[in-house]
Amino acid sequence: MKYKKLYLSMSVLLFGTVMSGVSFAQDGNQAADSGAEDQLVMEEVLVTTRKREESIMEVPIAVTAFTYSDIENAGIQNVADVAALTPGFNVAPLFSGDVMTPVIRGLSTTIGEANVGFFVDGVYMGSRLTMSNLLGNFIERIEVAKGPQSALYGRNTFGGAINYVTRKPSGNFEGEVEATYGNNNKQALRATLGGPIGDGGFSYRIAAMSDTTDGFYKNELNGKPLDDRDTKGALGALYWEGESLGVNFNLVYSKVSDGDSPLRFEENNDVFTSFAGLPPDFQMFTGIVPARTDGFAVTPGGVEREQLFGSVNLDWDLDSMVFTSITGYNDFTHDRAVDDDYSANDYRYTTSDNDVNEFSQEFRLASTTDGNFQWMVGAYYYSLDSKTLSNAAYTGFLLPIFGGTNSDISEGTDSVAVFGSIDWDFTDTLTLNISARLGNEEKSVNVTDTDLRSGASGTYINKADWNSFQPRVSLNWQLADDHMAYASWAFAEKAGGFNVVTITGGVLPNERTYDPESSNNYEIGLKSSWADGRVQTTAAAYYIDWTDQIVRAIGAGGALLNTNAGESSSKGVEFELMTQLSDYVDLRMGVSYNDAVYEEYFFAILGAIGMNPVLDGQPLQFTPDWTGNISLGFTQPLGNGWEFFTRFYASYTDEQTIVQTGNALVPATSRFNVRAGWSNENWNVTLWVENLFEPNDAITGAFTGNPSRLPDLFIFGSRQGFPAFSPLVTSPDRMQVGLTVKYSFF
Repeated sequence: MKYKKLYLSMSVLLFGTVMSGVSFAQDGNQAADSGAEDQLVMEEVLVTTRKREESIMEVPIAVTAFTYSDIENAGIQNVADVAALTPGFNVAPLFSGDVMTPVIRGLSTTIGEANVGFFVDGVYMGSRLTMSNLLGNFIERIEVAKGPQSALYGRNTFGGAINYVTRKPSGNFEGEVEATYGNNNKQALRATLGGPIGDGGFSYRIAAMSDTTDGFYKNELNGKPLDDRDTKGALGALYWEGESLGVNFNLVYSKVSDGDSPLRFEENNDVFTSFAGLPPDFQMFTGIVPARTDGFAVTPGGVEREQLFGSVNLDWDLDSMVFTSITGYNDFTHDRAVDDDYSANDYRYTTSDNDVNEFSQEFRLASTTDGNFQWMVGAYYYSLDSKTLSNAAYTGFLLPIFGGTNSDISEGTDSVAVFGSIDWDFTDTLTLNISARLGNEEKSVNVTDTDLRSGASGTYINKADWNSFQPRVSLNWQLADDHMAYASWAFAEKAGGFNVVTITGGVLPNERTYDPESSNNYEIGLKSSWADGRVQTTAAAYYIDWTDQIVRAIGAGGALLNTNAGESSSKGVEFELMTQLSDYVDLRMGVSYNDAVYEEYFFAILGAIGMNPVLDGQPLQFTPDWTGNISLGFTQPLGNGWEFFTRFYASYTDEQTIVQTGNALVPATSRFNVRAGWSNENWNVTLWVENLFEPNDAITGAFTGNPSRLPDLFIFGSRQGFPAFSPLVTSPDRMQVGLTVKYSFF
């Protein structure tokens, strides 16, 4: 509550400052020349959210965009930084990002593929694991489209889409070198170089980065850093532009070598009862889960991740239309080893080796003529091949007692679709947009599980496909030159899947697959420009009816499985403001409110531990009610081409539940970053602080079985009871202080 009051007070104060600044600017217009006025006009931001380049203020979709300057000024490094500055967007980095859970407008899921689609230059990136990648110095723009983008973007944009746009090579010779050093032995180097190749229309850009840190925590088992991180990356881009044809080729390589993560199981404190006839214990945690800042002692493990991504984007101007081709390829490996009881006890260890190959091809034709009717048609193909080898087993003499499982999993996805859109200006002020996607998605699975105690094994093979039709309709009303209102409806689907393996009971034949889930999405919005273009505001309100929701349930044979047994609703409002208060002061702020709850959800396993299995009315996991952000920048000319700058960033995320029952919560958190320094045309020297007020609260958590419970209960006698699940809590990043020096040449 205190944080809500703080942010409300800050918002009122800043809004008053904005209005005072606008009033001052208007009063001074009589004395100011037109050149001075133009300097305060907000820069036009172009986005490609609707598969064509247009002003963000003309798109009838709620979009938050970050330009190259925004990314650099804010020090945006990853998707969590993007979420902190985007109202209505939350990220839960479960299991240290291995199950990265992006949540837009309350549509959260930890089951299967994410509800938010990630793209690089329009190429879909299917694995959750790629979401935790660092952003290099070759990102030109980030676009966050809220609400379903299924009609044009397709698969897994059920809640929204995030598109990273890389920097296209230019015809001018240019480059930059950047070095960073900070506490916890943070060291980073970044460099780019680009320019023309001869006189044939070719240009290039090459870039490289290295980012390492010892992390924030120590492994007390060996005295070494626990959460050390090491990321390397490189990009090569080649662009050719002819009279009517442009071709852009990108090749990106990244390699990650990370240590363990600050994860700890916490003891339950509520619902004392027996589970499955075992000795009774507390079966639930109620309240705010704590975050540990020490006591991490695990058998060392870590993550090795390697990725090679390539894309070819072609645009061919055919006079009255433009032909676009986007080809994408992604080769991704992820090897993880973890002491999954997260304690000094040498009880159980898990390894997982994942190899993913993705290929996609998109073709589009779009009209370019002036007039009151515009159209676009396209076709899309996507293929995924994923292989995973995992081994989760007790160690030493515990193996023949409690066993383990070895799994060999092969998964495939083939998706084809046709899509299109029309825009009809049927009056000077009203525009109707209709877009739709007709698709088919086929999934296959081949799984062999082996019980490491008995040697018994079983194989499951299946294939299924689903058809979908996903339309979107919007009506835009140009109220005035600087004000555009819109209303939209969209129907979205997310493909189903398979119940492959379970830990309790057997899966019946009719329970082996689950169907697609769907949603009806209603939105109204207003995009406005004020004070002769010096202030921009966007506002949106939405309601989402989510049906056939894929949730956890108990099958007829007692198996824990996924099924279409849920129904939820999500409603909320979002507001963003951007303004240049003066030549030297700029402000950006955003706030959102979301209410996402289960309307129907019966989770039978709760009855087995003495809890109410009816979860109607409970909030969805990882869906804070309030999120907000404020950034305020000051610049002061110093003479001789130098200027001093200071930027303040604050973000707020309300408390959120980490379990379906709503009992366990991570607290409301605020994050404050400060950046200050000096710059001229060539040099930029920045002193920065992230997480200024040392955070000590958990950032997320998940309920799962603690492997140490069985040995502690039956072998060592150190416990009196057995809980089915316990909260596994992620500790926060601590304060980071550093210096970054960049030299640019032209």
